[in-house]
Amino acid sequence: MRLFKRYGEGFFKIYIVVIFLMLMVFPSIIYAARPFVTDDTGTVGKNSIQIETGLESSSKKSNVDGAWVKKEDIEVSTVITHGIKDNLDLVLEQKNEREWGDYL
Repeated sequence: MRLFKRYGEGFFKIYIVVIFLMLMVFPSIIYAARPFVTDDTGTVGKNSIQIETGLESSSKKSNVDGAWVKKEDIEVSTVITHGIKDNLDLVLEQKNEREWGDYL
């Protein structure tokens, strides 16, 4: 807080812009907005529609019986939410996951 007091409002604005840019450049530190990964207690409201999509990819190398194996998987998910009432939503979720592995 001393920096904000010392350098003023201009410094605060630059600080906020830098934080925003860092979050855009390093999105792996942002964990929200993945379908059903976080708690979302709000509803979308009557006659509203919300569409969430996500893509998750991972790769892992392991030693199995003296041979190195590389395992990869990818998951694509989509969630569609429709507001039936202001306090009631209909939620449809679809997930596709694919795994494969190769000896190295």
